[in-house]
Amino acid sequence: MVKHSFFKNIKPVLAEAQERAFAGLEPVSRLRPTRFELPITSIRRVMGDNFYKLEDTKDDVIHLLINDTGSFNLESISTNFEQAREMIQSLISVFNTFIELNGGNMVMSKEFCAQKLVKLTVTSEKKGPYSTLVSMNDLNFMAEFDAEQNVCGVKNLAGISELSQKVYENDEQYKKMQVAGNMKAMAEFDAERAELLKQMNNLQLELISGFYNFVKEYGRVDDVTDVYDVQFLFSKEYNSEDNKTLHDSLIISIHDAASLNVKAIRQKFNLDLEPSLDPEYKANE
Repeated sequence: MVKHSFFKNIKPVLAEAQERAFAGLEPVSRLRPTRFELPITSIRRVMGDNFYKLEDTKDDVIHLLINDTGSFNLESISTNFEQAREMIQSLISVFNTFIELNGGNMVMSKEFCAQKLVKLTVTSEKKGPYSTLVSMNDLNFMAEFDAEQNVCGVKNLAGISELSQKVYENDEQYKKMQVAGNMKAMAEFDAERAELLKQMNNLQLELISGFYNFVKEYGRVDDVTDVYDVQFLFSKEYNSEDNKTLHDSLIISIHDAASLNVKAIRQKFNLDLEPSLDPEYKANE
C-alpha cells in the first residue's frame, strides 16, 4: 500500500524535488495502456501529466492511497489470501471515505446513498480509462443494511473480523503446544487454522466477486480480467482554523500487481543502474 499527499503550497525545495522526480516521465498520451504500467501512470491518465503541481485546480491537497498488489482475476486471487486481504482493505477504505462524506455518520440514509458523489475511473488494456460518477447505492455489493434499509456497515466484515480473532487465538495456542512439544495438539491446531482461513477467504472472495461485477458494469468492460486499474476520486470542502475554505481530494487506486513483478526483476538484476555502470552508454545513444 502506497500513501502520499501533494500540497499546493509547499517549500521551493520540495517543489523542485517533485519536479525532478517526475521530470523523466513520458506524457501519458504517448503511452499505450498496459497492466505493466506504474500506478502513478494510471493516475496521470486521469488527473493529467502534471497533476502533482496542483495548478489550474481548486484542490489544496491531493491524497493518494494506492493498492499496487491488486488483481482482477478471481481464479488467481482465490489462491492468494494476502492479496485478497489487501483488496478487502481497499474496499473498506472506500466505504470509510463515504462515511466521511456523510459527516462521520456510519449509518447512511437512502437519500445520501443515492447521491452520485464519487468519480470512478476504470482503466483496461483494450479501452483505456473510462470515467463515470457513482453513489453508495452503486456499491451495494459491499453494503450491510439495518432494519430501515439504511447502509450501516460493510458486508461480511463482522464475520471476517471474528474469524481473524479466532486465527489469532489459534496461533497463540499453537505456540504454547510448540513449546510443550505436543505434536498431536499442534497438528489439530494446524487443521483448525486451515479451516478458519478457508472460511475467511470465502467471505473475502464473495466481496471481491461483487466488486468485479461492479467494475464490469460501471466500467463498461466486457471482461474484468482486461482491467488493471480502478480509481475512486473523493472530493470535499472544509473550513480551516482561520476560517478559510479549503478543498482536498483523495484518490483510492486499486492497481494490478503486474507492475510490481517488473519492478522486482529490475531490482534483482540492478537494471536501473545499467546506464550509470556503462561509461559508453551516453555515447551510444
